[in-house]
Amino acid sequence: MSLSSLKYCFLAVCVSHILHVESQMELRELSPNVHMFTTYKELPKWGKIPANGLYLVGDSGVLLIDTPWDQKQCEGLLEIIWHRHRKQVKYAVATHFHDDRTGGLAEMKKAGVKTYSSELTRAYCKAQGEEMAEYFFRGDTTFNLGNLRVDVRFPGAGHSPDNLIAAIEPIGILYGGCFVKSLESKGIGNLSDANLKSWKKAMKWTKRKYGNYRLVVPGHYAVSGPENLDHSLNLIQEEIRKQKNEKKKLD
Repeated sequence: MSLSSLKYCFLAVCVSHILHVESQMELRELSPNVHMFTTYKELPKWGKIPANGLYLVGDSGVLLIDTPWDQKQCEGLLEIIWHRHRKQVKYAVATHFHDDRTGGLAEMKKAGVKTYSSELTRAYCKAQGEEMAEYFFRGDTTFNLGNLRVDVRFPGAGHSPDNLIAAIEPIGILYGGCFVKSLESKGIGNLSDANLKSWKKAMKWTKRKYGNYRLVVPGHYAVSGPENLDHSLNLIQEEIRKQKNEKKKLD
């Protein structure tokens, strides 16, 4: 059965709450130990929006990078991971303060998962009334799962002032989260918390650092290769030019 269109009657497990989220979750295997999950939410301004996250299966447990949108989706994902891998999720890290990254932190804590974010993300969550991680870190950090090492880095403000990226060094996968745009994206998207000037600089740094990685996972829509970084930079630059032109017209 293809993971890209996984339906949740697998391994003879037809658990009711998994079936409940059937139309709101997809799984894709990026490598034998790295899996992308995509969950959906209907937003008034944007319509039905997919949000990507990763789970990594290590020798010492499972790491979740970002959470699904809500409780039911989190319950379903945890159940799937257990039945597929017979391992518990040990850690979950949120890559910025928006609810497509933090919406399931409370459910993860309830399930005994240690939840993490940067200190900056925690401050924004508190100020905005979003779910907060139990633990926070300052600067960059590393999660070591035995067979996998995940370097979590702050490239600079971009989509949000606190956005993080995660590099899975041994296998060349970069999780860009909402800092990176998919090739499917025709525009830069939500700019409510963005810093375009910083985003441009940070994206150039990310291209230099991770431009040879084989996969780059955006926060929304399809995963691709390092061309996602080029596309993201182009969209940022287009938006900067657009805003400059609009300002000139007003002047």
